[in-house]
Amino acid sequence: MTKGLPMVNTTDVGGVSIEYPAEGVGLVEINNPPMNMWYLGLAKKMADAMDEVRESGAKVLILASGTPGYFLAHMSLQDSIDIAEGREPTGDFGGMARCGAELRLGPMVSIAVNNGQCWGGGCELFSTANLRVAGESATFGQPEVIMGSMAAGAGTSRIPRVIGEARAMELLLDGRPISARKALHWGFVNRVFPDDTLREETIKWAALIASRPGYTLQAIKRSIGKGLDLASHKEAFANEYQVNRDMIDPHAEENMVLRKAIQERYNEGADSWDAWQIEREVIDWDD
Repeated sequence: MTKGLPMVNTTDVGGVSIEYPAEGVGLVEINNPPMNMWYLGLAKKMADAMDEVRESGAKVLILASGTPGYFLAHMSLQDSIDIAEGREPTGDFGGMARCGAELRLGPMVSIAVNNGQCWGGGCELFSTANLRVAGESATFGQPEVIMGSMAAGAGTSRIPRVIGEARAMELLLDGRPISARKALHWGFVNRVFPDDTLREETIKWAALIASRPGYTLQAIKRSIGKGLDLASHKEAFANEYQVNRDMIDPHAEENMVLRKAIQERYNEGADSWDAWQIEREVIDWDD
C-alpha cells in the first residue's frame, strides 16, 4: 500500500432487495445482519434501489427490514471514526441525503416500517417518510447525546416538525428509547401492528393507497410539503449542520473517545443497550 494513502474500507455494508408485493407498490428491504447498521455504503444501495422502484412507476414505496428485530440500529459509528482518523469510509453522505429526499419529497408515497430497533440515524431517516408504522415491540431513540454528539441528520430539524418541540426535546435530550405505543401517542407513527403481521398489514395498507389515482397522491404530497414551508425546512437543516460543527470541532477528541468506546463494546459482541450503556428500560407512553 502506498504510504500516505487511506486504507480502503472493505466492511461488508449489507445488501438491499426489491420486490413488488401488490399493484403499484414497491418494497425496498434492508439486509445487513445482525443489527442493520446503517453504513454509508449501504445508504447508497438503498438510494439506488429507491430510484429503481420510482422508475418502475410504483405509486407507493415501502422501506422495510429483512433483519429480525432491527429497522436500522443507527448510523455506523465505524464510518464516522474512519472519517475522523483519515481512513476511507464505506461511502459518502450522498446516499443518506438521497434516501431522505426520496422518502420525504419524491413522487411516491413513502411508508417506513420499524420491526424492532430504530435509533440514531435510522430514527432520523424513519422520520422523513410520509407514513410510518411499527411493530408492537419496536423502539425509537436518539442516543447521540450520550456520546457528546447530537442528531444532526434531521433529528433537530425534522423530528420537531413531526412530534412538536417539547417531545422532540425529550427524545433528543434524554437519550433513552421510547416504545411503539409512546411513538403512536406522540404522533411519530401512524399505526402499530402486531409483530407477526406487521409486513402483511403494511402491504395491505400500501395497496389501498396505491389504488387511488397517482396524480392525486402526488398532488396531496406536494401540497402538504409546500404547506410545511420547504424553504424553512432547508434553512433549519443548514442551521442544524452548522450548530453540530460548532459543537463538535472544539470537543472532537472527547467525542472520539466516547464514540470509540461504544464501537469497541460492539466489537466485543455487545448489543445496542450495552454498547451505549443504556438501562434496559423503554419509556412507555403512560410514564
